[in-house]
Amino acid sequence: MALRDSRHAEERAALDAALNSKAFARSARLSQFLRYICEKSFEGEAADLKEYTIAVEAFGRPEEFDHAKDSIVRVEALRLRKKLAAFYAGEGADQPLRITVPSGGYVPVFERVADPAPNAEQAGPARNGLLIGAAAALLVAAVLTPWLMTKDAAAGDREDLAAIETDDVRIMARPNGMLVDAMGVLWTAGRQAVGGELVEPSHGDSLPRQFEVSRVGEFSYEIPLDEGLYQLALHFVEPDPDGVGPERRFRVRIDERVLLDDYNVLEDSPDGSGRAARVFGDVTPDADGVLRVQFESIVEGALVNGIEVLATDGRGARPVRIVAGRKDYLRDSEGRLWQPDRFHEGGTAVCRPHPVEGTDHKNIYGGERWGDFRYVIPVAEGAYDLKLHFAETWFGPSNPGGGEEGARLFDVYCNGWPLLEQFDPYRDAGGENKALIRTFEGLRPGPDGRIVLEFKGERNFAMVNAIELTREGPETKLTRNFRRGDEY
Repeated sequence: MALRDSRHAEERAALDAALNSKAFARSARLSQFLRYICEKSFEGEAADLKEYTIAVEAFGRPEEFDHAKDSIVRVEALRLRKKLAAFYAGEGADQPLRITVPSGGYVPVFERVADPAPNAEQAGPARNGLLIGAAAALLVAAVLTPWLMTKDAAAGDREDLAAIETDDVRIMARPNGMLVDAMGVLWTAGRQAVGGELVEPSHGDSLPRQFEVSRVGEFSYEIPLDEGLYQLALHFVEPDPDGVGPERRFRVRIDERVLLDDYNVLEDSPDGSGRAARVFGDVTPDADGVLRVQFESIVEGALVNGIEVLATDGRGARPVRIVAGRKDYLRDSEGRLWQPDRFHEGGTAVCRPHPVEGTDHKNIYGGERWGDFRYVIPVAEGAYDLKLHFAETWFGPSNPGGGEEGARLFDVYCNGWPLLEQFDPYRDAGGENKALIRTFEGLRPGPDGRIVLEFKGERNFAMVNAIELTREGPETKLTRNFRRGDEY
């Protein structure tokens, strides 16, 4: 009996450590879930930890709860496994007893760690790198293994998986499984959907795998979230561009907030492909912790292929940071996450191995897009600060292209407005292989919800190394479309 009491005391201490951590501080629903299943286990009632019992007793669902129509327990269990993995990879790394919830059930398991790692906040740079790798391994083991995996999930052991924010929610319309997309981002099946039917677009192999299925008709998504401000991104693929596509019109709303009205995907597709994306900021869940996104038909059926709900740290919109020419995520010297090259049309992506001077963030200058090209970036409503990062690593006395000042001249436009004219990164940076940032304030998206950056060569080709867009605070007052800045 004494041994059993001692074990339970240790298990309760492990539960308290998790519930009192920063990782669970803003996750009232996950804290409630974890406490409930652990207390049931302590009381010898682990056999009662079934989906129906948890839904009714832990989440307050009515007695007529139907798991086929309401996936709250499965969704929250997935989030709980991810949250625990993140906790033990970070501030809980020194815990001798760790809690896991194995897939296929909801009974907690307490596992002893022979030599717990030091707390991530106390570890040095080398140790932190090991902890990041451990976090990726835990996430893959706890989240990916039990699900039906697609061929894209072979990327699951890539280093960049550890860089993705684990609290983000990305949902596919497809009904089963999960996958890791070409950029190392995890997408889960759309089990939060209520209503509608599934249709496969006739786009052949040109679609990313996470968008290969459309949900069509009258439907909604009910997405459990922690309290906070989020950014919502909706991805559309018109499955019938030659049939009902031109006539299809629908509405998307969150309660009384109408996000899209009389919307047609083909009209909104920037390249005419029948694919489009829209982004909305300042999104919050209801008082019960659920975000309800409703799709309503006007002509034919509403549709969606993918939904992203991204935490914003209270800003209401996620910064867009893109490294041109890269195919994976990276973090700069300040720990900020940069996305692979995306939203681009035209141009050529290359790797530039030359070392760049004048910056602490050398790794964001390792890729480049050159030519005549543009970036069509969907963003939430608001005013944005733009930073364009350049380093001339092709032209110059010691570089492959030779030449010097004036070897490259190009223009940059934002939604048709000139930002840079006859721009020469070699001249303005004071030589070759030197980092240069040009900043602009007060840029706003067009009526289509996009910021379009066009790069046009005047002498030789245009180029860029990285793009950074950050939404300004609500206190910003604008007197013109943008303000140009020459220094950073």
